[in-house]
Amino acid sequence: MVDFNLTLIVQVLNFVCAYIVLKKFLWRPVIACMHEDEERVRILNAQLEQQRAVVREISVEKDRLWAQARAFFARPKALLVQKFDGKLRVSQSLVILPLVINEQVHTQLVDCVVAQVRHG
Repeated sequence: MVDFNLTLIVQVLNFVCAYIVLKKFLWRPVIACMHEDEERVRILNAQLEQQRAVVREISVEKDRLWAQARAFFARPKALLVQKFDGKLRVSQSLVILPLVINEQVHTQLVDCVVAQVRHG
């Protein structure tokens, strides 16, 4: 049998006071921080999905441009490269690549073709 004396009542009051203090000053801030972290993770995941969509679009565009470039460069090598004074010179026909390809990509494609012609 439980003996109801003053010690038990004091322990119950201590427990209730500790619970109220912890709930107000410890658990609420901790739970608030957890909710903030969950919100931050949700926002980052949404941004990640947006970036993945952009990467997919860029990849599709890159594949389209590579296919277009492969078709263009599938023409005979003699039309693309001429020997001039011992140096390889890319003919002016490379300039007719579509304007969709920016200058950096165009330069990389030309360098790739020249390297393949030198080694192939």
